[in-house]
Amino acid sequence: MKQRRVILGACLLLLLCVESSAQTVSIEAEEWAYQYAPLGRAAALSWEDFARLSLYVSGANLSTPEGRRYEEALFRAVNQFLSMKDMPADITQRGEYILSYLYKTLLKSYSERQTRVDIAVGSGDYNCVSSAVLYSIFARAAGLDVRAVVTQDHAFVTLNAGSAASPKLIDVETTSEYGFNPGSKKEFLDSFGRTGFVYSEPGNYKDRAAISSFELASLILTNRISELGTRVFETLPLAANRAVLLSQRTSPVDSPLFVDSQGDFYDRILYAANTLGKNGQTAQMFQWTNRAFDIARQMLSVSPTDARWEERAYVALDTLLSLLLNNQQAAQARQTLLAYRNFVNRSHYAALDAKVLDGERWLVERDLIQKLNAVRTLHDAEAALLAINEAATVLAPSRIAELRNSFLVQEANLVMQEKGLHEAIIFAESVLAQYGRNTVLERNLQAYRSNRVAELHNRFADLWNSGNRSGAYAFIQDALREFPDNRQLQQDKSIVDQYR
Repeated sequence: MKQRRVILGACLLLLLCVESSAQTVSIEAEEWAYQYAPLGRAAALSWEDFARLSLYVSGANLSTPEGRRYEEALFRAVNQFLSMKDMPADITQRGEYILSYLYKTLLKSYSERQTRVDIAVGSGDYNCVSSAVLYSIFARAAGLDVRAVVTQDHAFVTLNAGSAASPKLIDVETTSEYGFNPGSKKEFLDSFGRTGFVYSEPGNYKDRAAISSFELASLILTNRISELGTRVFETLPLAANRAVLLSQRTSPVDSPLFVDSQGDFYDRILYAANTLGKNGQTAQMFQWTNRAFDIARQMLSVSPTDARWEERAYVALDTLLSLLLNNQQAAQARQTLLAYRNFVNRSHYAALDAKVLDGERWLVERDLIQKLNAVRTLHDAEAALLAINEAATVLAPSRIAELRNSFLVQEANLVMQEKGLHEAIIFAESVLAQYGRNTVLERNLQAYRSNRVAELHNRFADLWNSGNRSGAYAFIQDALREFPDNRQLQQDKSIVDQYR
């Protein structure tokens, strides 16, 4: 039962069918998982329940003819064993008898990855988990109190040869026919060495963790998930079954082999969502991310103070908001955040609020810039300036000032083109007085004034040279009222004055 791969996990108790890689993937837990989950609280399982559970977690569908054949074969093997006349009455002897019997009848060939009980019954190939489960089934049928043990990468069982109040546990390493109370048996060590495991002595509590038979059976699902590696969509149905099956355990074991099955399921769905996103399937990614968030919300409704699920809710909600913002749906992102704000803590909400605000600002600025770039006439400019002022409620003041200053330069040029230099000067002077410094517009205003003076001087010269001295005099008087201190226009007036 070696686990050489670490994979991200996925979601819980939900129906989700999504098109992926041209196939539909269902990740709803199967009916049997819901049926057997309450037995996780039971002190002991009947051998019949345990046998059927072991077949279900192995992948056998007992409602199909093939599944029923496996069930019948396993039950037939147990009943044949129970009919044996030479079965010892002594608990210890009976425990050793069962291991020997299994190796004479069912267990044929050790296969490191063959974790399924149905295949073990059909072919005789087994690994530590499938053989430990089979031993537990037969021992329960024989009336023995058997338990299970896991190490870092291995599983075996223990037999209680004492009483419930005063247990006397004997190790049974089911991967070897010499594995009953193995200790330092040479035959055991020689045969066990081929498995690649190291025997963990009973007193070595650091490397051993006791588990229930129910948890032992669930390791079949864990191994099957591990065997699929990074094929996340194929692991989802198995992870869903495991999440449901282990959802009602009391005092769950603390072992690296027993990750939080609900959290693992959530992680797998979010991982699948990100995979879809990388493949450009944004709509599907949104659906799967939303399911992951639903799971986190469900778990928080049961355990509102669970920091792990609050963190998961935050991650899923953050992903959802990112998807909405990337699709320019800032209003929906804001509504989503407000609707689910109670599922994240204050710090996480602040971070998400800042994310949405940045998205809102980006969209407002993008739309505003598009509107500014589309301005072609002074009529367009009026609406654009109004849009800038409205955006001031969202964008930073410095950015508003930057956009406004740039646009005022553009609008001043439009005024000059449509109404002339005189109106452009009046416009530039008024907006500078209203909005303050604008270095570009200030430079342009100097150019407008210079060009306006040249324009006035040339108009005066045309009138004077054409002999219209009274018209030239009236014109230069008006020009000086516009630019009273301009030397060029004063010189023009002095010319008129010489002839009066």
